[in-house]
Amino acid sequence: ILLVLLMGVAYSVAAPLITPFVLAYMATAYLVWRYQMIYVCVRAYESGGRMWPIYSGIVLWILGLFVVFTGCIFIFKDANLQGVLLLPLLPVLYMFARWCRYTYSSRVEHPPLWLAHEAPRTEIDPLVYTPTCLQPHAQGWYFEMGKAWVRWGVPAYADPSL
Repeated sequence: ILLVLLMGVAYSVAAPLITPFVLAYMATAYLVWRYQMIYVCVRAYESGGRMWPIYSGIVLWILGLFVVFTGCIFIFKDANLQGVLLLPLLPVLYMFARWCRYTYSSRVEHPPLWLAHEAPRTEIDPLVYTPTCLQPHAQGWYFEMGKAWVRWGVPAYADPSL
């Protein structure tokens, strides 16, 4: 959904015909997600709003890219004044992102005590944290499993029986 939003916002200046289609997609996605969250999905846990900083940051990056792309299009079409007038929007977006982080991050990181008190006690099976290839009765795994992660400094899983 965020990719469609990024593409729609980025290309809305160069190809305005895409805007109604992106709007229709986002409206439909909103209705479908709302229905799914209310009537279909059973919530197993409450995150306490921990996705808010992630999504708000992504949306603000999309808006920043929109400002940059629009400014580039204005400059390429010899509308230099309009392109330069868009530059102050980047610091404004940055200040708004800092304000959002300052205002809402503490509420996400430190939930109220009554919310923590009302939350049910949970017990998590330790097998959840065991890699699939190391779980008992795991089949179909081979010694190079996880090799792609070595590039990022994450060691590959090793079978303890080898």
